[in-house]
Amino acid sequence: MDELTRRRVAVARKIFQATSNPKFGVSLPIQAPDGERPVVVALREDSVGYVFDRVDDYGGSANVVVDLGLSIAIITVTPDPPGTASKASHPIHDDSPMEMLVVLLRDYGPQQCHRIRPDRETRLVGEQELIGA
Repeated sequence: MDELTRRRVAVARKIFQATSNPKFGVSLPIQAPDGERPVVVALREDSVGYVFDRVDDYGGSANVVVDLGLSIAIITVTPDPPGTASKASHPIHDDSPMEMLVVLLRDYGPQQCHRIRPDRETRLVGEQELIGA
């Protein structure tokens, strides 16, 4: 077992212990038709593409638990309902770390995201303060 797998297993154990405690303040809202609550464990440095592929293994919907070191974030990932594709959705590169997605959701709330595959390069070429703004 490699180091990343060991870390994911350790986080999974903590999550399952915590969620079995009635005092745990966050529920796992995604529930499969059979009553199971699918969970994908992610590390902050795991790529969005890797994690979304694991969610796809559960049929496209899962509770994603992201280990952020001293805290965890629980994210629900579900497919967009048919006909809801929007130009307002946020592009997110498959190679982006999960920590970036957590920051996006923390700062902007629930978002529709569309994946940019690794064959597309995006780059910030500079930032400039606007004069007189």
